[in-house]
Amino acid sequence: TITGVLALKHLRFELFPESAAENIIIKLEADPTVSLDAMNDIMEEVELSFGLVKSSLASYSSHVGKKSHDQEEVIFGSNYGIIFLTLTPFQERDKTAREISEIIREATKPLLQKPLDMNFQIFNNGPPVGKPIHVTFASDKKVQSSLAAKSFIELLEKNPRIKDITTDIRGGKKELQVVPNYQKLARLGLDATILAHSLRLAFDGESVVSERYDNENVDFKLSLSIAKDNPIDILNTIRIPNRNGQLISLSQVAQIKKASSASSISHYNGQPSVTVEADLADSSNPQTVVDEALTALNAEKLFPDTKVVIGGQAEETRKAIAGQIVSFIFSILGIYCILVVFLNSLSQPIIILMTIPLGLFGIVFIFIFNETPFSFAAMLGAVGLLGIIVNDSLVMVNRLNALQKDSSFESLKQLISIGSSERLRAIFLTTITTLLGLFPLALGIGGTDPFMSPMALSMGAGLVTGTILTIFFVPCFYAIHCDLFKKKSFGINN
Repeated sequence: TITGVLALKHLRFELFPESAAENIIIKLEADPTVSLDAMNDIMEEVELSFGLVKSSLASYSSHVGKKSHDQEEVIFGSNYGIIFLTLTPFQERDKTAREISEIIREATKPLLQKPLDMNFQIFNNGPPVGKPIHVTFASDKKVQSSLAAKSFIELLEKNPRIKDITTDIRGGKKELQVVPNYQKLARLGLDATILAHSLRLAFDGESVVSERYDNENVDFKLSLSIAKDNPIDILNTIRIPNRNGQLISLSQVAQIKKASSASSISHYNGQPSVTVEADLADSSNPQTVVDEALTALNAEKLFPDTKVVIGGQAEETRKAIAGQIVSFIFSILGIYCILVVFLNSLSQPIIILMTIPLGLFGIVFIFIFNETPFSFAAMLGAVGLLGIIVNDSLVMVNRLNALQKDSSFESLKQLISIGSSERLRAIFLTTITTLLGLFPLALGIGGTDPFMSPMALSMGAGLVTGTILTIFFVPCFYAIHCDLFKKKSFGINN
């Protein structure tokens, strides 16, 4: 119980720690009106900040007009830019990828005064699991999913633990939207088809004359010339003929407004969707942060037609923990079945299995004490510990069972004392030899490995506490077992 409470409250889960990450991606997005040359100038200013981390930077490459990498949908546009940074090996630098990205972020803050979005993405040395926060809102009603996403973003912006909030809503070029008044259209003898045809002629033009030059026909078109400074005023002057031949001004039957077009519309299971992603500014648990934000959003009540789908690190962490719990349960069942056959008893294997929580306590304690995230490799180490930690208690229980065949003992207390002391040296020797092989890797002696070190630390810490506590608890458990089952054999009186 104590181990579980400590793990839930203080242990930080992180599938693949970013401390040893060697790749950073910087994504930039400016106003849609920005040209390629202007975007190139902006990226050159960003590259100047790389001098602050020159000793930790192995190489980088910049791409103008693109905002995606190999694992994402390709996005092109003159207002996009992306920079790939490759860092030196983790052992050769004194800064983590997170610290390097924050240095660059601070140095480029003056650029953010312009209409420019800059996001950092750190790639861990493991399978891609997405951003810490990744929530998709899907609904048959596009307005509902957009409103839900907007409300969710507002909640995230108020949270100081969250940064780099992005969505998959990508604004396109500016456009003019003509909103017809259908009642006026009908009253003045017009309809939407006539209105659309007239606007098409105004923009695309109509061939008015054809001349032949050098054996080729050349068409001359007449179209409307629209100035960039006052396009709405010019459009309002367009006169549209109705069914009676009368000319009706566009301003009488429609409203013209400026807007930005959507360059793409995402879908989830056939429903229009909006995906919100964000990064964490501290070491908070992604699942906890997402749950808190969704609880505050109250989407089930405010947006009943919207489906909320959690992804990214929060979802991958949940799946990994659930998978490891299943593996943990099957491992315990497998060990129990083997012990039943070996000990020829259904109850004595429980004595041995009761030592497993003793080892898990050591794992939780060492990761909390070192402020180290509990990674996927550490989970594997905890599962692997099951097969190691039962050896000590098995050796002791097997010896106590063998001594019961000797009728020279006056009491159970004497039998347990002698049997435990006889196996004390063997237990300590096997534990020490195992720890001597694990601790150099766990403590980084001679070099560190971001994947193997947490696994070795998990197994080593669990083995230390498990062994020490086993020496004291297993004799007690054995005595309780004999008392419960009223064992009176081989001259031993309980």
